[in-house]
Amino acid sequence: MCSETCLHDDERLVDEIKAKWHSYVECDAYPEVKETLRLLKERGLKIGLISTAYEKDIDAILEKTNLQKELFDIIVGADTTEMMKPHPGAFKYALRKLDAKPGEAVFVGNSIETDYMAAERAGIKAILIQRSANANNTTRGLRVISKLDEVFKYMS
Repeated sequence: MCSETCLHDDERLVDEIKAKWHSYVECDAYPEVKETLRLLKERGLKIGLISTAYEKDIDAILEKTNLQKELFDIIVGADTTEMMKPHPGAFKYALRKLDAKPGEAVFVGNSIETDYMAAERAGIKAILIQRSANANNTTRGLRVISKLDEVFKYMS
């Protein structure tokens, strides 16, 4: 039960907190990301972004990282559909919007369960991006890259 000052009841305060958080949070795109996305687009591939963040937060993160929304054919946030990762419906929604079949898609993510396994359950070829060198037994048998530009070795 909320007292007189419920945070979720004061949308202005919530927006103000989010704005301040976004102004302080440090986030940069990894050096190879923009060029890799450009090369994928150059090959005529459709690019989607599926996140557990809300669309407004994704917009703020893209702005802070200097990644243009135009690099993506679709952006699916937690508030885009009734389902979010790891629910297969989030992946299927993106596929429908991209007019793609699961077997035609590749999904790159940094979480084994929320990204890799969820994409596989949706019938999509998954690749785990693990930027640190401390790989362990849990990644054995998985497709793993350490930089986004390594995605090309899994594409035919």
